[in-house]
Amino acid sequence: SYLLQSVDSPEGLVKSLLERGVKNVALTNGKDPIVYGNKDGIGSIPIIPCTDIVSVNGAGDSLFAGLIHGLSHGQTLQESLVFGARMSIYTLHSAHAVNPDISSILEEFPWAKKDLPSTSSKLW
Repeated sequence: SYLLQSVDSPEGLVKSLLERGVKNVALTNGKDPIVYGNKDGIGSIPIIPCTDIVSVNGAGDSLFAGLIHGLSHGQTLQESLVFGARMSIYTLHSAHAVNPDISSILEEFPWAKKDLPSTSSKLW
């Protein structure tokens, strides 16, 4: 809680976490942009407006799953968050915690269909 009170912006919080040794930071806040950062810098990804939300259940889980999937496939933090955000949108359009058609997103991201590289253990 001290950390949250000692910064004046999402970017400030990301910077503060990075200074404390966190390697990758992704900060979400509802409809606000995703703010992220790592050794390469701090950036943000705008949220695509979603007006036909069926359910919010599982949307955050889908974002996180996409983030981990991207990183494990050698994508940058930004690329992984974009993929996760798209997965989250698919989930918002479904009454299920995970949209049964979520695998169709793989057509938009060909790298996501490939087998995991043998170096994926280096993420952790």
